[in-house]
Amino acid sequence: MVRSAIILSLLLVRLTGCAAPPEFAPDPLGAAPMDFTLDVTILTGEDIKDRPEAQWRQSRYVLFSDGSLHYGADNERKADWMPDLARRLSRQRVAEIWSLSQQLGFADPVNGDVPTNFMSISPAPTEVVYLIAYTGSNLRWEFVRRTEPGDNADPASVTLVRRLAMLAWANDRSSREMPLLPNRYDFGPDPYARYRRP
Repeated sequence: MVRSAIILSLLLVRLTGCAAPPEFAPDPLGAAPMDFTLDVTILTGEDIKDRPEAQWRQSRYVLFSDGSLHYGADNERKADWMPDLARRLSRQRVAEIWSLSQQLGFADPVNGDVPTNFMSISPAPTEVVYLIAYTGSNLRWEFVRRTEPGDNADPASVTLVRRLAMLAWANDRSSREMPLLPNRYDFGPDPYARYRRP
């Protein structure tokens, strides 16, 4: 009788120990809102037009919620210009951009600036202006960051632009660099030329 009571109590302890709800880890890719879009325009002043770095070149990056990333140089700054598709990002890459935006303080609408007409903004001759617009969770917020190239440049905007440039394959390059031509070796006359004659 005592033995059966001990076995019964051990079974009850084991069953109640297994009744705890399982712990679920949050989905690391589910952090980004389903309607997350990002639009970054870089405007450069007249004195810094020839900088090769991606963060100092006048250009535009647009990331849509489906992962399509558009990129292009915007030398003329057209009002309704949409850059060409550079590549399609995976859901994980889109979530990484959202996570980076959270780390840099861009993902919170409370931190955004007063809504502005981006077409009315122009940079000073030695200035770079970052026009950053986010959409997520049925909200839209934007940032206007002004900086000058150098050690005290806006690190958050530079980090975001460098990440987008890397994903869009927009590496640092100089407009003065000429493309390298392949070496063409001369191996003499074509040995099969006589067989091609009629």
